[in-house]
Amino acid sequence: MKKTLLTVLCAFFCLGSMAQSEKNYTEHYVVTTNGSVTNESDAEVTIVDNGNSTINFVLKDFTITIGTEPTNIGDVCLENVAMTEGEDGLKYFQDSERKFTIPAEKLPANFQMFAQFFVNIPYTLQGKYNDVKLYATINIDMSELGQDIFVEVGTDDFLKPGETRYKDLLLVSVNGAETTPQITDISVFDNGDGTINFALNNFILEQDGEKMPVGNIALNNLATEASEDGMMHFSYDGNLIIEAGDPEVAEGWVGPALSGEEGLPVKLEGRLSDDQLFVSINIEIPGMTILVNLIPVKVYTDQLLVTIDGSSAEPQVADVMVSDNGNGTINFLLKNFVLVQEGQQMGVGNIFVRDLAAEKGDDGLMHFSYDGDITITAGDPEVSDTWMGPILCQNGGIPIQLQGKMNLDKLFVTINIPFGGMSIFVQLGTDDFPAGVIGDVTGDGVVDGGDAQQILNVMSVDGYDAKCDINNDNVVDGGDYQQVLNIMSAQ
Repeated sequence: MKKTLLTVLCAFFCLGSMAQSEKNYTEHYVVTTNGSVTNESDAEVTIVDNGNSTINFVLKDFTITIGTEPTNIGDVCLENVAMTEGEDGLKYFQDSERKFTIPAEKLPANFQMFAQFFVNIPYTLQGKYNDVKLYATINIDMSELGQDIFVEVGTDDFLKPGETRYKDLLLVSVNGAETTPQITDISVFDNGDGTINFALNNFILEQDGEKMPVGNIALNNLATEASEDGMMHFSYDGNLIIEAGDPEVAEGWVGPALSGEEGLPVKLEGRLSDDQLFVSINIEIPGMTILVNLIPVKVYTDQLLVTIDGSSAEPQVADVMVSDNGNGTINFLLKNFVLVQEGQQMGVGNIFVRDLAAEKGDDGLMHFSYDGDITITAGDPEVSDTWMGPILCQNGGIPIQLQGKMNLDKLFVTINIPFGGMSIFVQLGTDDFPAGVIGDVTGDGVVDGGDAQQILNVMSVDGYDAKCDINNDNVVDGGDYQQVLNIMSAQ
């Protein structure tokens, strides 16, 4: 039985009965026409492995711009595309032998009279994928119509075998002055011999909306050692040559010139687990000391409600970053805070509070608070041209009162800010946490042997994990293990 689907821009046919294995992906796609972005959205892609070194490629609900009008073509379906397996564990596919036609009824009304020009259009499809990620490009040659269309689905940043990528909060100080906090990616490669390669690529200093591109901080063959805290520790003390970062990220990388052929003195201390990475780096430059701290970060996306002098501003959706310092304290970052009222925007800036004491409450949530002055820094220039926070902080900090609580999935925070004669009340998220299950260490909603085993795992390395501290006595021991067993027996 044949099921008709539209191809990249026309109708090919996919046989529903051919599917031997199928994987679905959600990836961001960008359509560029004559060098300018014309369409951008998230897309669902299905890869069907036919079991004979070919795949069927399906890009669902595809939209391009013809002329100046967005045109929904429908589902892109390409059958029997050649596929090979690479030595890097990825599967590669490519097809450039066929052409397609855009049915007249799919064209904008003012283009339907030119339907004969939308016949037998050449294209090239190529891409790669694994079980969790896909990247593909489609070059569509419509040069006879004055349009060259390039479609990019996903991003070409696959992990290599042995590589782990961490997302951390990047905190930098230069001669004691703190720069703007950032979120960054760090790559760690396990060499399989007790050593790792560490890479902080495209390192950029930011301050008051200005950026200074530094470059790539990469150190290879760092010896690791297991520690009682359950993490692998590593260090380095020597010279580092900083290489230029990617040209598409920034120009004018200063690191290569600063480090020269001999490199700069660097001291690095770090520890890592499967999902957390802590690193501190001291870089000595003549006349300048740069301290870099990388701390695991959790990003919460939720509703932001603002009240100004009792009047509610327009609701927004905001990202809030919380990083765990691993010592009972956290850092809180609300970046690019903007007030929106009656369609008008006023940039406030970055609200950053570090080293907040966080304690686990009887409700199983982590609670934190702050009452004091902060310095609001400028946000990103692409978000707002003017940031009022730094202007109001020129003669000292602004007092704020912050209260918050969180778990792994949800955050609720309130902030009171007196700001330039205004009283601003900020609410992030909602205070409607589901009731926690005491003893549910793994967070799956039930108390079972998996929770007991997790406590034993932490005990075996004399470590501490707040989730395993059932008795709230700041230690993970046999009492917590017994408590879980008691809960299990009472169920």
